[in-house]
Amino acid sequence: MSHSNFVPALLVPLFIWRIYRRVRRNIGWQPLREARIIVYIIIFGLLVLGAAVVSRQNLTILGALGGGLAAGTAVGWVGLYFTRFEATPKGRFYLPNPYIGVGISLLLIGRIVYRITLVYSAGELGYGSPQLSLSPWTLGLFGVMAGYYLFYYSGLLILSRRQKNYSEATIPDSPLT
Repeated sequence: MSHSNFVPALLVPLFIWRIYRRVRRNIGWQPLREARIIVYIIIFGLLVLGAAVVSRQNLTILGALGGGLAAGTAVGWVGLYFTRFEATPKGRFYLPNPYIGVGISLLLIGRIVYRITLVYSAGELGYGSPQLSLSPWTLGLFGVMAGYYLFYYSGLLILSRRQKNYSEATIPDSPLT
C-alpha cells in the first residue's frame, strides 16, 4: 500500500466513527456531564478562533464564518428551546432535538465530502490539482455548526447549574422561563 493510499485508509474509518459519535450524541437521552460540556465549549471556541486566524486575509471567507456563527447561534437557541431536561435518581439527563443536531452535522459532512470528491475528481480528469482550501460555503457551514454547539452547550451548562438550585426537580422546559 502506497503512502497516498495509506493516509485515506486511516482517515476514512476515523471520519466514519466521528460521524457516528456525532449523530449518536443527538439521539436519545444524554447524561448531563458538566466537565464534558466545558471541554466541548473550549474545543469549538478554539476551532472557531483557528478558522478566523487562518481566514483573516480573506474578508469573504471571514464574513462567511461570522454569518455562519450568527445563524448557528439562532439555530442553537431553537435547539435549546426544544431540549427537555430531567433529574432522576440516576442523575441529570437532557433530550436534544434529534433533527436539529443531526441536520447541522450532516450539512457540514455533506459539504466536506463534496469538496473532497471535487478535488479528487478534478485531479483524475486532468484539470490539475485544486487545493482543498477554505471556501466561503465550507467555512460558513462550519460556522453554523460551531455557533450552534457553542450556544447549545453554553445553554446546557447554564441550565444544568440552575437545576442545582432545585431539589431533584425538573428543569423548566424552556430557556425563556
